[in-house]
Amino acid sequence: MRLDFKSPIWPVLITQIVALAVGYIELSHKVKFHDAWIRRRIDVSERIARLEERMRLAEEEINELEDGMGDFHKAIKFVLKNEGGVSDDPQDAGGVTKFGISQKSYPDWDIENLTKEDAIEIYRRDFWQPYQDFEDRLATKVFDLSVNMGHKRAVQILQRALQCLGAKIVDDGVLGPITRQAVDLANVDMLLTAIKSEAAGVYRNLATTNSSQQKFLKGWLNRAYL
Repeated sequence: MRLDFKSPIWPVLITQIVALAVGYIELSHKVKFHDAWIRRRIDVSERIARLEERMRLAEEEINELEDGMGDFHKAIKFVLKNEGGVSDDPQDAGGVTKFGISQKSYPDWDIENLTKEDAIEIYRRDFWQPYQDFEDRLATKVFDLSVNMGHKRAVQILQRALQCLGAKIVDDGVLGPITRQAVDLANVDMLLTAIKSEAAGVYRNLATTNSSQQKFLKGWLNRAYL
C-alpha cells in the first residue's frame, strides 16, 4: 500500500502528533516539578518535625531543672501566709512591720503604706536569690526562716541540720560552696526534719534569754514545724 502524502489527512495527523508530543513534554515537566515539590515539602516537613522534637526535648530538660529548683511563687505564698498585715508591737525589735518587712530593716520605706507587690519584690530581690537553686521544699523552708530571723541565722540553722546528718561543716552562717555541696548530698526529707528541729531550738532559746519574746514562742514553734 502506497502512502499518499498529498492526502488532506496528513496535515491533521501531523498536527495531532505534534500536539501529543508537546502535551507529553509539558506533562513530563509538570510531573518532574510535582515530584520535586513533593520531595521539597517532605524535606521541609521532616525538618520541622526534627525541630519540634528538639524543642520538646529542650522543654523537658528545662522542666526537669525547674522541678529540682525552688519555686518563688510557691515560696512567697508560704511566707505571706506566715506574715500578717501591719504590726506595731513595741516588743517587736523590728518596729512597724508589714508583710514581714520591718521599718528597722528598710528605714527609707513607708512601711505602713507598703503594698503586697512591693513586699514581694523586696523578698525576691533581697531574700530569695541565695536559696533559689535548692530543692523546692528546702528552698521555701530556708527562705521562710531567713525572712523571720535573718539570712545568717537561717543559714546557721541549715548548717547545724547538715551537721546532724553527718556533714563536716562549720555553722558560720556563710552559704558558700562547702555548705552547698553538703546540701546537694543530703537527703532532703531528713534535712527538712533536722532544720525544723534546729529552728525550734533557736526560737526556744530566744524566748528563754529574753522574757519579752516569750509571747511569740507559740507562733514561732508553729512556724518552725511547718
